[in-house]
Amino acid sequence: ILRKKREYRKVVEQFNRVVCSKCSHAPQNPSPKFPDVGIDDFINKRSIEEHYKNETECFFTKKMIDEPDCATLGIGVTVQHNPRTGQIHKVQASETFVSLNAFRKQNANVF
Repeated sequence: ILRKKREYRKVVEQFNRVVCSKCSHAPQNPSPKFPDVGIDDFINKRSIEEHYKNETECFFTKKMIDEPDCATLGIGVTVQHNPRTGQIHKVQASETFVSLNAFRKQNANVF
């Protein structure tokens, strides 16, 4: 076990001594340098309404919610019935939006 540890240590030391001949980056000196970014650059400055308006689209057609022929968006639902009683056993909804146009004309099936 000690011999394996020494061999491993030698390999790691050799790797850490390698320096790129073109840009002189090394394992402990990455290149290009990581940018200095403040926490404010990661905070979303849009309101929730703007976010949903800009991010909500049909899964199949990729048309946005505010486009004229994609005004109606919905989610796919699968309903499982109990074969004996006919009562609803399970309802499962998808996580994607589907436009009415895609559902009717393209026979879009989410599940």
